[in-house]
Amino acid sequence: MKKQNKKNGTTLADEVAAAITMALHEKLNEFHDIESNVLTFKNSKTASSWGLKLLMMRQIPKR
Repeated sequence: MKKQNKKNGTTLADEVAAAITMALHEKLNEFHDIESNVLTFKNSKTASSWGLKLLMMRQIPKR
């Protein structure tokens, strides 16, 4: 696995070690946005295409 790269003098082992190091660095230093975990639904006065499909597929109970 000590194949010498003629372009810049690095070995394959050096490139693998660099790739592993970068992957660990990204994984250990990842930051996420803090989210409020609140969902807001707005009632719409106009019917959307999904709402119309829901009404068409729904069975109306017989009385």
